[in-house]
Amino acid sequence: MPNYTQPITDLIQQRFSCRKYSREPIPVRMQEKLRSLMTEVSSGPFGTSMRFDLITAEGQDGKALRGLGTYGFIQGVSGFVVGATGTGQQDLEEYGYRMEQILLAATDLGLGTCWLGGTFTKSAFANKIALEDGERIPAILAIGVIQDEDSARNGVMRL
Repeated sequence: MPNYTQPITDLIQQRFSCRKYSREPIPVRMQEKLRSLMTEVSSGPFGTSMRFDLITAEGQDGKALRGLGTYGFIQGVSGFVVGATGTGQQDLEEYGYRMEQILLAATDLGLGTCWLGGTFTKSAFANKIALEDGERIPAILAIGVIQDEDSARNGVMRL
């Protein structure tokens, strides 16, 4: 279980689907914390194997994110959490459980996140994570520094 600095109930209440991000990079310290957590969650509670990676823009250079399509739903994002899961009896539930732990850790760090299930280019993300036979990418997270929390919380998609 991740060590959050705030009660999990507070994090759940703070978290919202952020679709507008500042273009500034995710601070290195935050990236390190997230990557550390991702190595800890290499299997679900019922044993399905999975792996996660944080793909980020370096500085103001978004080359690492080029070609990672989100069909215009996300603006200014500086990173993505992408994961791959093997198959198992409850693989999707386990994947969602682990992804939610990562999402709450990002919220704890003050970052914005947005789940993306059907609105991303799966082949591009499969290349980034080197998807192997028998694995799939059920969903990803857009992640980054929130541009303007009030505006992000009250955007058109939320209405």
